[in-house]
Amino acid sequence: MNKATIAIDGKQQQALLDIAQAINSILQKQPLLEKVMDIAVETIRADRGFLVLANENDGQLSVEIARNISEGLADQIARPSSSVVNKVFQENTPLLLL
Repeated sequence: MNKATIAIDGKQQQALLDIAQAINSILQKQPLLEKVMDIAVETIRADRGFLVLANENDGQLSVEIARNISEGLADQIARPSSSVVNKVFQENTPLLLL
């Protein structure tokens, strides 16, 4: 597996620190994911964003958190035909689309 070195700036370092603090202080899953999504969207100045998680039991994908995405689009994102989302899960690699 290729490992890339990523240079991060001060704002991104602060975002990582904020996320680490959230992980250590927010005990419920949903509020934690919302906080992480808000930090990520703000840090990269994204117009929208979403977090897809796989169900631990059956591997089904679902959009757990979305920002500025309609409910209909969120439902389509996690469908098996969504090639980008499935590729990320199959290859077990993160992906950031700008």
